[in-house]
Amino acid sequence: MQNQDTNNYIVFLGLGTNLGDREKNLEQAISLISANPAIKFLKRSSWRENAAIENAGPEPFLNGVIKISTTLSPRGLMNFILSAEEKIDPERNHRGRKQARLIDIDILRYGELSINEDGLIIPHPRMLERDFVMIPLNEIEASDYAEEIIQKASSGEDLKKLVKKCQEKIKAIMRSNPNFSIRVMNLADIDQVYAIHQKAFGQTIWSRDALVNELNMSYAIYYVAYRGNKILGFVGTWFVAGEMQVHSLAVDEKYRGNKIAESLVAICMDTALENQVARAILDVRESNIPAQNLYKKFGFKQVGIRKQYYPDKENALLFSIDNLYNFEALENYYQLLEGLELGLKTRSNKYSPS
Repeated sequence: MQNQDTNNYIVFLGLGTNLGDREKNLEQAISLISANPAIKFLKRSSWRENAAIENAGPEPFLNGVIKISTTLSPRGLMNFILSAEEKIDPERNHRGRKQARLIDIDILRYGELSINEDGLIIPHPRMLERDFVMIPLNEIEASDYAEEIIQKASSGEDLKKLVKKCQEKIKAIMRSNPNFSIRVMNLADIDQVYAIHQKAFGQTIWSRDALVNELNMSYAIYYVAYRGNKILGFVGTWFVAGEMQVHSLAVDEKYRGNKIAESLVAICMDTALENQVARAILDVRESNIPAQNLYKKFGFKQVGIRKQYYPDKENALLFSIDNLYNFEALENYYQLLEGLELGLKTRSNKYSPS
């Protein structure tokens, strides 16, 4: 995200400490950063205690994320951060890299820039693997992005009412649906879900272990559609930095044509609204026309293409909803829910594998 001033960028920094007075260290880091005239401090997450990783133990870390705006270049900001770390912790270089420390400051994201230079990689290459980064990052971004959009709307209260109307509609649909139910996926579902995944995507996309690991990620939410003990389909999402990423959706081929995929996407949209996430993105194979049509029904628009993205070199089309919190998008979503409700009712007496 870049500010209206084209030289001013929104930046997220990860902070951590496991020596001395940890809260004092973090507050001192924020004071040093805020004192720089080229930096404006905007917001911080709550602090979270986490086990030390690699050789930085044994004392646990206190971690968090701060949001700033800056006119410094990425390299200039990195140099300033190194000097701030040295000021707070003059002995850190003597202890060596990845050791216990009074303060550690990482650039997580710098606007929309992607940089891979000696000593400077942005976005941070391991941020998605670390709960102590992703949880506070989501804490900052997931709520205030949607709140900002709502505040800018000409009729904020009416918009909130429409959001609530959509949320109540999907919950009513799921309660009254006689065909199948939807819930959060758990480890007991892995084998059935992985079988559907393999059938739909092949073995080259994800391993079973990777799917298990997904369930342990704090920012990943998977849903399954089921009937009795049978898993009919699933969808996987990530909620990262104020946006929802739909990255995996499949239905058992024997049960397609029963509004299962549409229901799973609707649940994802409801989760986005529940978490005040206004932007949604996904990619889909260029040849998968039915999936593209489904996403277009929900208001997704093609915004790009990733050449030879899949293992078999097929292109991926990038789709997004840039602002779910507007009347047009929400009214379209509500009308789609009404159609989904009718479609599920017409299938209530003939539901069976095709």
